Amino acid sequence: MNEDSFRKYYLKSTSVIFRHHSHFIAVLASFLTFGSVGVASESLIDLGGPRKATARILTDEKVKTCEISFLGVQAFDPATNDLLNQSKSKFLAIQAFAKDHKIPSGSKFSCSVRRTAPIKSEGDRVKTTYLLDSIDLLRRGDAEEREKTPESRPQKSTDDQNRGREHSGQGGTATSLLTAMSEMAGTLTDLVTSLHERIDAIQNDSGSEALDHEVAELESSIEETIQDFDAMVSSERMLLGSEQDQLKASSQEEAKKLMSALAARYAMLGKETPSQPTPKP
Repeated sequence: MNEDSFRKYYLKSTSVIFRHHSHFIAVLASFLTFGSVGVASESLIDLGGPRKATARILTDEKVKTCEISFLGVQAFDPATNDLLNQSKSKFLAIQAFAKDHKIPSGSKFSCSVRRTAPIKSEGDRVKTTYLLDSIDLLRRGDAEEREKTPESRPQKSTDDQNRGREHSGQGGTATSLLTAMSEMAGTLTDLVTSLHERIDAIQNDSGSEALDHEVAELESSIEETIQDFDAMVSSERMLLGSEQDQLKASSQEEAKKLMSALAARYAMLGKETPSQPTPKP
């Protein structure tokens, strides 16, 4: 093979190799690009607390969902348990989103979520899923500034740290701990709100006898609900004795307010004449 023939053979072989190599790189790049589309990132968050809550955050093309799982409330009647578990699932999902967005401790934030799956019970745990609509930091907390200057941060005992209060939602406050005390206080608030709504819903549409029966039933429901709450507080091992006493005192005070509200509603409706159907012409 002379020099000219060798040169032509070399150039032809190199061109073929280059074309195949370029095609391979293009196919590989296309595969990697296609493979990265639609792949959701995942993060697991252990919220802990008395409900032993866990969260699985999935992010897919700017859409965030939270699969929440926790020990469900079982101390009350089924309807009340469902109401409390729904409230707690939303509360915990908001906390998980706040942690995922690294909202600083002590900061004010707003968070809007929507439940996208029914609440299901699996053994003693409750599971559901929430979609994040929006989350915004309203005011950065002092905790971050104290973190920058440790010498200026006040020292806390272990008991003080374990009693941190936590709230969430619109204009809520993010902290680092879920505690038995705050969880129980939240449960009492939800119970009282539900009972007040039932009081406000009483109507005098069927005469005084029906009104008396409805008021008597609600009075018994208030007593039983507060008793069940106090029993749940007594059985919670994560509460100190002083915390149990404080919660029980709060529940008894709320029971008195509920009874007063029920009596006032009964007195107001008792003065009204049951509504009569409009006579037909």
